Amino acid sequence: MKSFWKWAVAMVLPALFVFSSFSGDLVQGQAQWATMTIGQAGAKAGSWWFSSDFAFSERDPATADDDSLYVASTALLGQDWLVFLHVSKDGGATWTKYIVKLAGDVVIGARVKAASYKDGDVVCVGWQDWEVGEGIPEIVAQCFWAPKPTVESLPDTPQNMPSEGALEPAEQVAANDPYNSDPSPQAIIPLAAEPTNLSNTPDTNSGVHDIGTGDYVGQWDLGINPHSQCATNGFPLVWAVWSEDYTQLLYSRSTDGKSWEPAQAFKNAEGQEVFPESYTRFPSTYVDKDGVMYAAVAQAIRPPDVFMSASTDCGQTWGELANLSQNSGFSDGPFVAVTEDGALHTVNDDDTTNPDNADIHHNRCTREGNAITCAGSSQPIAKDGGFPYIATDGKQALYVSYSSHPGGKLGGVGFVCSSDGGQSWSAPEEIPNSTIGSPTIRFTDLGALHWQEKSAVNAQNTLYLVWVQWIRGQAIKLQLSKRTPAC
Repeated sequence: MKSFWKWAVAMVLPALFVFSSFSGDLVQGQAQWATMTIGQAGAKAGSWWFSSDFAFSERDPATADDDSLYVASTALLGQDWLVFLHVSKDGGATWTKYIVKLAGDVVIGARVKAASYKDGDVVCVGWQDWEVGEGIPEIVAQCFWAPKPTVESLPDTPQNMPSEGALEPAEQVAANDPYNSDPSPQAIIPLAAEPTNLSNTPDTNSGVHDIGTGDYVGQWDLGINPHSQCATNGFPLVWAVWSEDYTQLLYSRSTDGKSWEPAQAFKNAEGQEVFPESYTRFPSTYVDKDGVMYAAVAQAIRPPDVFMSASTDCGQTWGELANLSQNSGFSDGPFVAVTEDGALHTVNDDDTTNPDNADIHHNRCTREGNAITCAGSSQPIAKDGGFPYIATDGKQALYVSYSSHPGGKLGGVGFVCSSDGGQSWSAPEEIPNSTIGSPTIRFTDLGALHWQEKSAVNAQNTLYLVWVQWIRGQAIKLQLSKRTPAC
């Protein structure tokens, strides 16, 4: 981004685009997109749909329409703050809504991750919670077991998964829930009776980034590592990363989805901290097929670069920082994905090639052990955009979604994809009717949350993408878009 507050001057939501070249023009309606609304709120009535996150579990790659979709979101509906988990076990055809948290104070920054097992999914949800911290933001998480029909090709089910105590589905409210309800709701069973306060630091701010726009612009991330080398009694390693008091980057791990280790700094094998205090902005997590864990973060001083560290021992120690941008511009909002050949692909926004606005940049890096090498600086793949997210099909295809700002103006939801590991990128297209409008009423800086569009693709080559849309003076909508073919 040119600067964070430049993006914050208007409410902007996720945008998807596809570019054949950096200078390509945005084209609407080329892809076969289908969009449905999962949730909505009336802005005029003082209700707001905030952050969203998306996790995907492909039960049987050979079977269509059995994909499990998990969408975590936060909302202010009337006087109530809520953390929702929307669940679909049939690829988005039907849904069940669960209330994970009903609060009297701010809950925001929802995150969700899932891992597939023979008899169900482990699903973990987290958020930033002002109520738990009595006016100070804390990082809070809760994990669940979602039993499913057995799929023999998946890993063995973790030991001692519960069979009772499932959450009751929330009532479907016509004004807020315009989805097709699941006639046989998916069971979501809490592993612990209550959410856990991971940061538990009542005297400092956890997860938020105060850059002149208020304390509701925070960002943190949740990760899940299902690799057998990191499992405990078959249960995946769950981890969360956040900035503590706007400075130090911390993380916490759980080996059972119930109890969490005390928060700790990222350290190398010699016990030295890996991330200096200036690298504390917009952290993200990723775990590759080999169980290697990645933490990426933006530098919080000007002009910032974006950095990443890797751990090959399940988060016990971390490798030296790699500079993913390596340029003189303002780089921000990094995410990473790893393709089948082991290449690391990173995206972020950057104003080096677009000083009047910002472009979407991509870099290709390599890893040996926990050492990451990026041979050159990041390169632009899409013009006039911010806060990108990258996903892969696990082979060589890459999918980058971001918020578009053509000429510095509000755009829609777009997507850039590559079928050859980032060597070339497709032509830009925009999801129909995804352009947003600035809200007539602002609640602090909601524009800071638009980077949270998330996507995944299944073996049937269907892309799922979850995003949030403002319709000025009318409503805020939580949307799911599907596209086939994915690229």
